[in-house]
Amino acid sequence: MNDSLASAALDLSPLAMIVVNPAGSVLFANHAAAAILGSDNKQLEGQGICELLSSVADDGDAAFFQSVLSSITSLQSAAHLNGRHEFSISRPDGVKLDVELTQQPLNVKDTSANLVVLSDISVRKSRELALNEASSNFHGAFQDAPIGMMLVDMEWQITRVNRSICDMLGYAEEELVSRTFQEITHPEDIHTDLELVRQMIAGDINDYRLEKRYFHKDGHVIWMLLSASLLRDQYQLPAHFIFHIQDISEYKKIQKQISEYAYQDPLTNLPNRRLLQDRLNQALTHARRYKRCMGVMFLDIDHFKAINDTHGHAFGDELIKSVASRLSECVRSADTVCRLGGDEFVIVISEITNQYDISVVARKILKSVSRPIQVEGVEAQVTMSVGVMIYDVESEDDADMLMKKADQALYEMKREGKNGFRIYK
Repeated sequence: MNDSLASAALDLSPLAMIVVNPAGSVLFANHAAAAILGSDNKQLEGQGICELLSSVADDGDAAFFQSVLSSITSLQSAAHLNGRHEFSISRPDGVKLDVELTQQPLNVKDTSANLVVLSDISVRKSRELALNEASSNFHGAFQDAPIGMMLVDMEWQITRVNRSICDMLGYAEEELVSRTFQEITHPEDIHTDLELVRQMIAGDINDYRLEKRYFHKDGHVIWMLLSASLLRDQYQLPAHFIFHIQDISEYKKIQKQISEYAYQDPLTNLPNRRLLQDRLNQALTHARRYKRCMGVMFLDIDHFKAINDTHGHAFGDELIKSVASRLSECVRSADTVCRLGGDEFVIVISEITNQYDISVVARKILKSVSRPIQVEGVEAQVTMSVGVMIYDVESEDDADMLMKKADQALYEMKREGKNGFRIYK
């Protein structure tokens, strides 16, 4: 191939190429090089490479650029320049470009020269800038997020946390990233958490939400709402997990209170009518299975309406609370004292040997309640009436029938004069 054909081939190349002789003059520049530099390729030939590139290089790159020019004119290898150099130029027409320069010594027919290749990397630099800005914005959003955020790798190691989760758990950032997420998770919640993670890795689910418990640095337990998702790499392989975490301790506290109110009398904190049914059924099932006796007591305070009318409802409420406390002290932990409402109570005696056992409990209750009670500085003295129904191994009564018969025994006791107990016959 002759020199003219070689020049034509170089001129048609999309790469911007400049051939420089040992004196630093441009021997050849193709159309692509002229386009990048904003000039005519014929005008570039004969110019000094130092002057040519310095004239368009931005001032910010001038110091390092002089060493680049020295390397080019001395025909040193690209290795001296670490292979590549990026710089910015401003063309005569006002266009600004980001350019990458590479060079390669040429030795053709005993002639030494250097091939300089320029590449327009403006688009790439713009993308890098956008990516850096996005990364910076993500970092800011991650750190300043009002909810806790945590990145966890595939070995369960915590790799990144934000300020919110550090504040929630009481750890410094460097303390958390030295732990695995299992170390800060309540042991009773780990199995559920790991099973959901396994399903997410397998592709069965995309994400999951879970109420779980974490350990604060000082050891106390915190309820959190965890929203977990899995980020995959370009090959769709699992890369790491991202956890969004909200403190729901106050919500769980309120939820517990609501649950307690559903089954608990708010005045006395005793089980209410709804829970009574469950406790009575449990005791009855136990008695039938093991062929044991059990008892049900209906109780109310004698002349309570008169007490309310005389001293007021607030006084009556305090009196009921005191009576409830004394009733609880008279029975075993396995027994259940419930308040039906007003001054009415029910006691489930879970297991007795015979009628004598429940009679002992009834007398103990009557004696305890009859002791003076201090309410708002006033000494009150009350009595109770008690109706008792005993379930024995021969009985076929269900829970409702036991309640009705105990209530009937109470009615008979009150008709006979109150302040005592009667066993249903």
